[in-house]
Amino acid sequence: NNKNNNNQHPPGRRTLAMAAGGLSKEQIIYQAREAGRLYGQAKESPGIAAAAERRAGELCAHIAASIQAEILREDKLEAQAEAKAAAVASRSGTAASELPTRDSRAPI
Repeated sequence: NNKNNNNQHPPGRRTLAMAAGGLSKEQIIYQAREAGRLYGQAKESPGIAAAAERRAGELCAHIAASIQAEILREDKLEAQAEAKAAAVASRSGTAASELPTRDSRAPI
């Protein structure tokens, strides 16, 4: 059942390098469901268990890599914002701790 649309990619079509660029929320959900389906098939069909479990593991690795890439991206943006605030503060004579900040993970 490898139906795909613009937001989904059939299993095996994305590499870890591509996943490191980040998957969309829809792609993560699709891959998580696909991994669950494959684990279910592995339990029901011993003949394909090894292949299904291997593929499910690959999908989980893609998801983990994508989440890690997003966390790193957010941390980098937060560090850049803090550095910019510190630079502005040093030019204006205001302590950086006195400037308003925004947690990059907080809703806008």
